[in-house]
Amino acid sequence: MHKYNKRVIKMNLKRNKKRVFAFAIAFILIINMNNVPSVVAATLAPTSKDTEFTTEKNLNDEMAEKSTEGLVVVEPKEEVEVEEPARAGSFTDGFGITYDLDTTNNTASIMTVPEKIDISNHSFGSVEDAGITYNITSIDANSAFLYSKLVNVDFPNLKVINGSNAFYTMKTGTNNISFPSLTTITGKGAFRGNDGENNVTTLDNINFTSLTTITGDLSFAYSKLNNVDFPVIDGEKSTGMSIFDTAILDEDSNIGMSSINGSTWFRTAQLTGTTFPNLETINGASVFLFSEIDDVNFPKLTTINGSDIFSNSKIANVDFVMLETISGGNTFATMQEGTTNISFPALTAITGNAVFSNNNGVSSVVGKEIVTKTTTLDNINFPSLTTITGTTVFGVSKLNNVDFPVLNGEKSTGTTAFRDAVIDVNSNIGMDSIGGGSWFANAELTGVTFPNLKTISGGKAFAYSKMINVDFPVLTTITANNAFYIMQEGTTNINFNALTAITGLSNFEGNNGTETVPAMSVKTATLDDVKFPALKTIEGDCTFRKSASEELLLPALEKVKGVSNFSLFDTTKLSLNNIKTIEGT
Repeated sequence: MHKYNKRVIKMNLKRNKKRVFAFAIAFILIINMNNVPSVVAATLAPTSKDTEFTTEKNLNDEMAEKSTEGLVVVEPKEEVEVEEPARAGSFTDGFGITYDLDTTNNTASIMTVPEKIDISNHSFGSVEDAGITYNITSIDANSAFLYSKLVNVDFPNLKVINGSNAFYTMKTGTNNISFPSLTTITGKGAFRGNDGENNVTTLDNINFTSLTTITGDLSFAYSKLNNVDFPVIDGEKSTGMSIFDTAILDEDSNIGMSSINGSTWFRTAQLTGTTFPNLETINGASVFLFSEIDDVNFPKLTTINGSDIFSNSKIANVDFVMLETISGGNTFATMQEGTTNISFPALTAITGNAVFSNNNGVSSVVGKEIVTKTTTLDNINFPSLTTITGTTVFGVSKLNNVDFPVLNGEKSTGTTAFRDAVIDVNSNIGMDSIGGGSWFANAELTGVTFPNLKTISGGKAFAYSKMINVDFPVLTTITANNAFYIMQEGTTNINFNALTAITGLSNFEGNNGTETVPAMSVKTATLDDVKFPALKTIEGDCTFRKSASEELLLPALEKVKGVSNFSLFDTTKLSLNNIKTIEGT
């Protein structure tokens, strides 16, 4: 059907109504007189006055047919009144602020505001026009109160801020403003830039008691918030980015969402004593990237799924009391120098990659106005951590006095967990087996104890590492390949007092003190200070191939089976006093 103007159609229907019925009656009489039994389709020939209505349209498109007793009666369709939407009016108040008025819902939206306006003791609750009251429910103007000064001003019915930069960089002296009904911010930078510098205010003592949804980016970025509450903010609905980017939040500010899904929410922010009373899950990326976090409370946080959540940040005096699972990558990677006193008493599983990586005190942290060294991981206990399946979780980090008392080797199948790490005195790693590959490859371990380790089945577990005064008091079996392959120069005093069987390949191969460790500019170790007082069985190939020791004492060795176990081995004294069986070449 062609799109004709409904009013023109309606006019022409009225004009032709009598003519239509006249023709219909004439056709009925003619049909009855001639006893024609068939149905006749009648067509009206347009007159010049009717051209607008009928020239491109068969009347049957606009007329209804009604059949009775074999006769055709053509009637006009019933006229339908088309209701037009109410038109919005406009209104300008005494401040020169203009509003769009919705006459259907009796609501008003702020559309323009004079620049740098100062307003005191006023309520933007409603405006009245022609005897009708319109509640002010939205701000659609961009930069509505930019550089303005508002004192004792409230917005009691304001629900939505759609315009960007609505309250951007307000003047010093702005205070006592309230938004009790505000539920949604869609505009970008709504309260941005109120940092207390250069004649700009801070945001003090504001409660956003109804605010649930923030989709506008940078809504509170670059602002200083003192005693500002967001008790019902909804993390699933609030998908904006960088909401509090470079903001400063003090100890009396509370942010009440149960999840964070937007990215970079608190990037480069400073949070001191801030509380997240309901936060359970963090899904967004880089949420606290480059932030300074001191004495912040996360009493319900149980899961971190997003990546880079606290990376490159400085964290002090934070107890993650309920955190159980970290599946995002780089969560606490490359933290800043000065990070101290953090704890993870409930953490049971790390499935993300590089979660605590690159905290070595040497690398640099370079970000927005930040140039500093990385922290080291000192005095941290992981009393509940049983499972590590991520890769390089503590890679390239330095750990001092860090304990993993219940780490479970069977569950911890991730590779390279401590690759290139430096683990210092008084650190204890409590797994009973190492199943993941290259767990400590390229690492440096000094004074570390593995009090429960009985079995090594993961390949290259300590390959290319440097080990000083490391104790394996209950290690009995090595089934892996290359477990202690080509260790670094300086390796000394490793205790294998309980080791009885080696069945894997090349487990101590390449420790000859003359070659270079692959990808390193250091020589290989020798086995001079490595003792095997309980070793009874060697069944793997190349166990000591191309290694060296001034004296290799194997007083309990009874059986050697395999190929090239002592091939190219360099020693001045080899003790095999109890050897009973040699099988292989």
